[in-house]
Amino acid sequence: MQKIDIFEIFKNEGLLEKIEIYPGKLTPATNYGSASETMYNPITIKGLVSTISFSSLRWKYYGNLPMGSKQVIVEKRHKSLLMNAFKIKIGDDYYSCYRDSQKGFAIKETSQYVVAVLEWKNV
Repeated sequence: MQKIDIFEIFKNEGLLEKIEIYPGKLTPATNYGSASETMYNPITIKGLVSTISFSSLRWKYYGNLPMGSKQVIVEKRHKSLLMNAFKIKIGDDYYSCYRDSQKGFAIKETSQYVVAVLEWKNV
């Protein structure tokens, strides 16, 4: 019996959205100045994007995530890009990969894909 790859079906139907990932690095503070961020050119990937419902924001994430936060499903090879991104752009809005102080990144890994929670940023 052959497995049906839902992600591949969405890809073939053109239902995946463009996600721009902005990698960067943080330069530590010196004696004479503060820390600085360096942003690099964005890397574009495709993924399945959905908005997190109000009830999930309130109960599952204990109200820690702002309204408008998203959940994305991308190929497993993009996991490190999501984790190291300074900002993530979907449409006209900016996000970052949600980190819980106790559990770390809100990323669930399956055999082929990664499901990540993105926190909406008011930029």
